[in-house]
Amino acid sequence: MIFLWGLLLELNNNKSMNKNLLGNGLKYLRNINQIISDEYGFVKSADAGIPLDKNNNPIPLYTYPAIEYLISLDFVIKKIFEFGSGQSTIYWLSQNSEVVSVENNLKWVEKLATFLKEFPNHQYIFADKVDDYIGSILKFPDHHFDLIIIDGFFSRYLCAKNVISKIKKDGLVILDNSDWYPNTAKFLNESLNFIQIDFYGFRPSKQEAAVTSLFFSREFNFQNKFDRRPNYAIGGKIKHSTLDNENC
Repeated sequence: MIFLWGLLLELNNNKSMNKNLLGNGLKYLRNINQIISDEYGFVKSADAGIPLDKNNNPIPLYTYPAIEYLISLDFVIKKIFEFGSGQSTIYWLSQNSEVVSVENNLKWVEKLATFLKEFPNHQYIFADKVDDYIGSILKFPDHHFDLIIIDGFFSRYLCAKNVISKIKKDGLVILDNSDWYPNTAKFLNESLNFIQIDFYGFRPSKQEAAVTSLFFSREFNFQNKFDRRPNYAIGGKIKHSTLDNENC
């Protein structure tokens, strides 16, 4: 295995190396490694210890398939509530969303405040007690938020119970690390009657796979950010089939 990894590194560093020496498996693995390392920005994320894209922009610590889907949506002026804050907070604010974050770690709040002070569309709630934390969303009107993210320190199940009345009828709920919280996922699914889509895969800056689950209202109608849907995949082949019309 060590030999295989060394060989992949040599292939990455030496583009002229005779590819005929390898079977398709290793050649394809080399290309996959390059896409994940460079196009997804994984190496930058891992080296920095925080989620970043290839251009060093903050991204959420969700699975790459979930991130790639969310990037395609327009979140301008959407109202967002986060249980837990971090790189995702900076990402959502960069999308011109209105963001409220509840956080239990004062040092983390103070650290992030340096980056967030330039965003007037952000509200921080510090709550280091369980009841204050999970109840922080209750001060807002019913059906107030377009997107609610459950990704914090305290009980995600109890946070989910307070989400039900606060999400809009056409909204979206994100439960991160949902494979660790199957009871919370089941509760959201049954209580909201939303459509649950589980995004499996690797995450920026982490070496293990995980699951990020999105719960879509049956009236979900967020606009697409790009001119085409679906957009090309990161690292994908840029192609439009000649068989994609009624006259082919």
